[in-house]
Amino acid sequence: MAGRVARGDGEYLHEPVVRGLSRGRNRGLTQLRGDIVAFPDDDCWYPSGLLADVRATLEDTSLDGITTRLSAPSGKANMLRWMDERATVTPARIPRTVTSATLFLRRELVEQVGGFDEALGSGSGTPFGAGEETDYVLRALATGARLEYLPTLEVFHPEWRDEGAEDEVLAKVTRYNRGFGRVLRKHRRWGEAAYWIGRSCVAVAVAALRGRRDRVRFQVAQLRGRVQGFTARR
Repeated sequence: MAGRVARGDGEYLHEPVVRGLSRGRNRGLTQLRGDIVAFPDDDCWYPSGLLADVRATLEDTSLDGITTRLSAPSGKANMLRWMDERATVTPARIPRTVTSATLFLRRELVEQVGGFDEALGSGSGTPFGAGEETDYVLRALATGARLEYLPTLEVFHPEWRDEGAEDEVLAKVTRYNRGFGRVLRKHRRWGEAAYWIGRSCVAVAVAALRGRRDRVRFQVAQLRGRVQGFTARR
């Protein structure tokens, strides 16, 4: 049953007929009332004071948005990929500075960029289980938007690679990387595609030389996904 429920200072809009992460976000974007837009996951959480820091940063600068570090509950950087220093978000830096849960964008930018690509992301009904935020930020940067990565601010999220059976994790790795590969092709990021696919090839070889069968399986799943997404025709 669809409905709206007040929770503290906000509201929760439930529309079960809207399936898929990108479709759900697009439905939410039709309901904007604030001047800063965020895209939290259902299993992430903000530390106390984060939203006040985000607002203060955007009020004191001409930035169109910021992104933060994503950390595991232990405080360790989630997914081990985040840059350690503040940086301007560029297309090449997106994989090390952006995930949807860490994005905070001015409403004006969101209205200019529009909705998420509904063929990308969890629940899309396509093989591309991620990449919607990469696509969105690439489109935002193409408008001339200025985004900054601030590693001193954090959003917390469980490390999904440590949860679930190995087969489930590897299937998710493949789906996520199919989405990543698909976005690189969509935006004609040929050099970055070569880099990330080549990096996966090297990672497979290194894991094999070290006798790490678990890492070989992980890196092969990642490589397979990137290649499949990049070469997909649909």
